[in-house]
Amino acid sequence: MNSSSSKTSIDTAVHRSCILPQTLIPWVSEKNGLLFLTLRTIPYLLSIPPPPSLIRPPHKSS
Repeated sequence: MNSSSSKTSIDTAVHRSCILPQTLIPWVSEKNGLLFLTLRTIPYLLSIPPPPSLIRPPHKSS
């Protein structure tokens, strides 16, 4: 009795998953590009070296 409603919800999810990447990926890549450029530029502007934790993961001293 519930199979038809679950089928439509699955179809809707598939439909959205097909449409979302087309609209989302360019936006995300654009934002990531801006974020990447900003993150790359800020240390040069501030003349601050990146924290060591970004260069290599901290080693646990046992």
